[in-house]
Amino acid sequence: MSNVRFTLAHANAANETSEVAHWFVPRSHFLESWGDARAFDGTATIVQPLIAPLHESLSEIELLAILCEDEPSGYASVRKTWKAILGERDDDSRWQQAIANGIIPNTATPAAEVSLQPAAAIQRSVDQATKGLKGIIAEGRIDLVFKPDPTIWDGRFINNGWLQELPKPLTHTVWDNAAWIAPSDAKRLQLTNGDMVSLGEKDDKVGAIEIPVWIVPGHATGCITYSRVMVAELSVGLVRERALISARSSSRMRQLSECRSPFTRLSVIIRS
Repeated sequence: MSNVRFTLAHANAANETSEVAHWFVPRSHFLESWGDARAFDGTATIVQPLIAPLHESLSEIELLAILCEDEPSGYASVRKTWKAILGERDDDSRWQQAIANGIIPNTATPAAEVSLQPAAAIQRSVDQATKGLKGIIAEGRIDLVFKPDPTIWDGRFINNGWLQELPKPLTHTVWDNAAWIAPSDAKRLQLTNGDMVSLGEKDDKVGAIEIPVWIVPGHATGCITYSRVMVAELSVGLVRERALISARSSSRMRQLSECRSPFTRLSVIIRS
């Protein structure tokens, strides 16, 4: 981002991106914002705010309107978008009906006629998709997979103690993060629940983070799942290169396997 002339971060709270951006614009909560959305069948709806903004903030629509030199009002932007269907006046019956009913009539997408491929073609696609996975498992390599946290998402809800207290699906862990791993990989790496591992760039002790592992039955073999939470206090160095997995048992280091990951160079150190 340092090579970009102008940067602007739009978020509910300060995070890693806002720390290095030129401007930080507070984002309104979705319950404070006007907007619109579509259902799975294409039916449109008007998103109405539940309360007025508690602080001086902008929704995504309002920020884009300002950047486009339009009226900085989420309500005005929504009315302008749907004026051809719902009219321009607030007392228009079509607008009032859409607000009352929650949907805009006759906006569903026409159904498309589709047909399945022959079984042989489907099997070829499956074989092609799993070919790389079989190679990863055979060579003992592990990929690092980033997923949003089930309760605090990407960290934006980290200050909500109730969500921190809510048990995670499948693992039932609370208040802490964990690196998910398959039982077969845990057995191969001699890991048990709660063992601390270090994730980060090889030989980078500053950017690495220590995190406990959690064995999850049914988890895919050949990868570690990590819910990376982006907050200002946490800075993790990630490099788009090959990853190296190492294990240290007692006082010695053992090279276990080489990991090729499109996201990061990963060093896993098992501390016993």
